[in-house]
Amino acid sequence: MRKFTLALIFGLFVAGTINAVTVSTDPVGFITLTIKGTDTSDGLSAVSVPMLSSSLHSGVVYEVAGNTITDNNASWATGDFATADPNGNASHYIEITNHTDASKVGVIYEITGSDGGNKTLTLSSDVTDLDGASYSVRKSRTLGDIFGDANESGLTAGSSSAADIIYKVGIDGAGALAWQIYYYQEAPIFAGGNGWRQLGKSASSDMKDVGVFPDEGLIVKRRSGSDVTVTLTGSVKTSNSRTAIQKGFNLVSLSYPVDSSLDNIGLYNADGSLLAAGSSSTADRIYYVNDQGQFDIFYYQEAPIFAGGNGWRKLGASASADQKDSVIPAGRSIVVLRRSETGIDWATSVPF
Repeated sequence: MRKFTLALIFGLFVAGTINAVTVSTDPVGFITLTIKGTDTSDGLSAVSVPMLSSSLHSGVVYEVAGNTITDNNASWATGDFATADPNGNASHYIEITNHTDASKVGVIYEITGSDGGNKTLTLSSDVTDLDGASYSVRKSRTLGDIFGDANESGLTAGSSSAADIIYKVGIDGAGALAWQIYYYQEAPIFAGGNGWRQLGKSASSDMKDVGVFPDEGLIVKRRSGSDVTVTLTGSVKTSNSRTAIQKGFNLVSLSYPVDSSLDNIGLYNADGSLLAAGSSSTADRIYYVNDQGQFDIFYYQEAPIFAGGNGWRKLGASASADQKDSVIPAGRSIVVLRRSETGIDWATSVPF
């Protein structure tokens, strides 16, 4: 199961505007993301990618052994789905779409190997309890197919100090979580040529195939200029989602191409099994970035009536002002601060 937490989120100020999504019955569609420019905001946007790549295989798990599943009806060849991205990370994944144990539905496992003869997939972690699960195989989206292999999105290109920047959470050489910084380079061949590059790596290393998984958020920093729009087409997710929230700051996506509110986002439960309630200084938090590039910070307050009562509240606003209807537009990513050592699984039901 994928688990990504990051404690480096501060110092980034994020803004973004999301336009409407059209979904057909089969179910594919598009969503248009607006990356804010510096003439309308601080020039940063936090986005997610709710449009998935097409399913490459759907099946049922007939047998499990450790981190390997067997599908008797599989038709893949040895090595299919197992090619690494430019950073050596998995490029394909399975998602559990149905299981007798509802807590398994929506979990994503990265694929690290495949065997066509034995009809097996090797996954990133133990899957002992997945017997009988229905699943789909998909390729992660990439920087190239989100923003264009040749930067068709129109982000400012140039050197690492002049180009617009895309921030993504990754793992460094020591296995620790860290920011990865990408940009579209324009340079002569002798200086590395044109293409997507990663700060700190060779100026000629092509990074357009770096994967972006459906539970990941991205932060885009525009250095100058007006708004840029990015239109994403793809499959619409039709099964429930599940995202691991760990201690610290979690940069996570919203799984569906529809607007959400604090009331229906599914991050608070009165039984205490999800985000912790409390005061502004003790409760877990949701950081959402508005169109002005400023953080709106929300938390679920538990307090006596005279101190504002219970409910969603916004830091800096009245302690009695109900924020449950605050909207998080489709295509945004959010930052969740989990204070406890105990992580949670954020489950989201299909909203349509």
